Amino acid sequence: MGLFCTIVPAKAQGFEIDTFETAHPAETGRDDGSRSVLIAHIVATKSHDTRVTDASMDYPRDFRTNKSKHSSLGHQEGGKTVCLHSLAVHPKLHGCHLGKLILKAYLQQLKNADIAERCSLICQDYLIPFYERFGFECLGQSSASFGGGGWYDMTLKIQELPPYHVRVAGGWRRV
Repeated sequence: MGLFCTIVPAKAQGFEIDTFETAHPAETGRDDGSRSVLIAHIVATKSHDTRVTDASMDYPRDFRTNKSKHSSLGHQEGGKTVCLHSLAVHPKLHGCHLGKLILKAYLQQLKNADIAERCSLICQDYLIPFYERFGFECLGQSSASFGGGGWYDMTLKIQELPPYHVRVAGGWRRV
C-alpha cells in the first residue's frame, strides 16, 4: 500500500523531496507537470506462521523459473497471518502523523477484506508503544535475525480491531 501526494512543481517552491524525480504524472491531460509522489508505504506478505519469521520475509531464489510456485519462503497465499515487513514514511515528512494514517487505513482494509486472522510485525523496542496504540500486543523478543536482529514480535487479531469513526453530518459514524 502506498500513500501518494500530488505535487505541482511550480507551486512546490522550497519543498524538495527525492522521490519526485522518479514519480509518475499525476493524471493524464494535466499540463502543469503534476506528479504523484510516494510519501509513505507498507509492504506485507501472508504467512502460515503466527509471527513474522526470517522465512516469511525471504523469497525463493528460483521465483522466475519455478512455475509450481510452491515454496516455504516468502508470501504464502493460504496463510492466515499478514506479516507487515515495512512501514516507512519519507524522512522529510516525519512528525506529520502519516504513519498513523497509513497504518489505520491498512488495518481497516485488512478487516474489511477478511483475508487473514491476524496482522503481525517485528519492530525495535522504541516502536512498541506506537504499535500498541493500534491494538498490537508485544509477544517479547523475536527469533527473526533479519538486519542483525534485536526485534520484538507484535501481533493483532484483525477482527478485534476497534471500530473507527468518521465525521458525518450531525456527528460521528462507526465504520
